[in-house]
Amino acid sequence: RVTVGKPVNALLTAIRTTNMLGKPTKVSEAPDDELGSVIHAFNSMQDKLESEARRNADALRRLDYIYNETPALMFSIDAEGVIIHASGHWLDETGYRREDIVGAPLGQFLSAAPGEDFDTIRRTIVEATRPLRDIPFTLARKNGERMEVLMAVVPDIEADQVAKLCVLSDISG
Repeated sequence: RVTVGKPVNALLTAIRTTNMLGKPTKVSEAPDDELGSVIHAFNSMQDKLESEARRNADALRRLDYIYNETPALMFSIDAEGVIIHASGHWLDETGYRREDIVGAPLGQFLSAAPGEDFDTIRRTIVEATRPLRDIPFTLARKNGERMEVLMAVVPDIEADQVAKLCVLSDISG
């Protein structure tokens, strides 16, 4: 019972801890038998998971840095056209704070070009399944100034076409 029970319980504890904390947990001691081989394989798998999690976290940090520091007016919207994120450059150029815009509808900041119907264009953007380019809008800065922009829309293929990345080009001249 001790020969099998103690290592199995240690393995189960590591599995439960990993599930609860969401981070790989290893078994500290392993016997020199078949069960020890299973524990060593488990620990090796945990090392690989931890390494992959670090690489993913680093990639996300780099992507977030690029998104926020690229000198482009970028923001992301969800399936309803609600802003879910905006780049640091977008915030700098418009004067809004992140809390002013996240959760707000696209129409709160953009209006259609003269002669265009905003709701139709918004639907086209939200329902886009392929990239769109050169959609004319007027962007309202926080101070009330207007900026003429062209929008490019890129559907997020990994999110089953739900989220969209939108990039604005200032054409105010």
